[in-house]
Amino acid sequence: MHHIDLADRTAALGNHLTGAILLADSGFFGPALALMRTCLEHHVIDRLALLGADHPVHDSSGQVVERVSSYWEKLQTWSPYRRHKDLSGPFDDPETADAVSKQQHDIYRTFFSWSSLCKNLLDKELCSKHEHEQLQVHYGFLSAFTHAHATSASLEHSVYMPGRKPAEFATHLLGELALLYATVIGVAELTAWRRYVDGRRHLLAPLEPRLIESAEEAEHVISYFWFLTGSRQQLDLVDEAHRRSYPALREGKPPPFRPEDLGFSDVRYYTDPFKRLARLHCGGFELTSGFTSPPLWPTWVW
Repeated sequence: MHHIDLADRTAALGNHLTGAILLADSGFFGPALALMRTCLEHHVIDRLALLGADHPVHDSSGQVVERVSSYWEKLQTWSPYRRHKDLSGPFDDPETADAVSKQQHDIYRTFFSWSSLCKNLLDKELCSKHEHEQLQVHYGFLSAFTHAHATSASLEHSVYMPGRKPAEFATHLLGELALLYATVIGVAELTAWRRYVDGRRHLLAPLEPRLIESAEEAEHVISYFWFLTGSRQQLDLVDEAHRRSYPALREGKPPPFRPEDLGFSDVRYYTDPFKRLARLHCGGFELTSGFTSPPLWPTWVW
């Protein structure tokens, strides 16, 4: 039965992603990206529930026939409605209410808080340290919209592109980000299911080839986003060379590092998804070092 429960969760994630895209399509970019944070957390829980199998299930003869994640078990026992003792059941005595409240707090803190989710991903080797860093960057970025932070409201004035009004350019970028996040999360969810099913061929039918092909095609299209999939771009090499050279440049010395001297493995992860996307469209030029990177696409296309 847990296979069906997990599939229901993925269907719910699909509904959330669809809702976020519809919000963005209607011009509600802030709410769309706020909902994307919910989707990101949802996927991380699903990855742990699908791939973090740590509880063996035995048949009547004692043979292990399945392994179930402790996350699936906790999803059955955790109740967000019972985290406060004043929200106890109508027939609970105070001592029982306190015990239930503490239990629910402990479950949330250990399994479902963002820091616990990321720690458990690392502990179960379900993400690399690089992916962990990426998750922190994007969770923080999306949190600005979840909490309506002032930085999210000022984005339309923070970018410039010749020939485009700032608000018009920002609108394009925010809509593109909503689609990128929806695609990244959807592909990551499907990838987790593919691994889950591949380990249970005796129980589950393989995913349809068209789904795998669509996911691989989408992964290729969004590779420039470099989040959970994809790769560094020339702009990232330029930024890394400039960052490393900046102390020397401040002293009037020539840059000791150049983009062509660095490999992609030398590049640190970016910290601002919005501004990086803007610079991928416009190209990058560093005044002090003179390093440049061309726009990733001809701007007239969009």
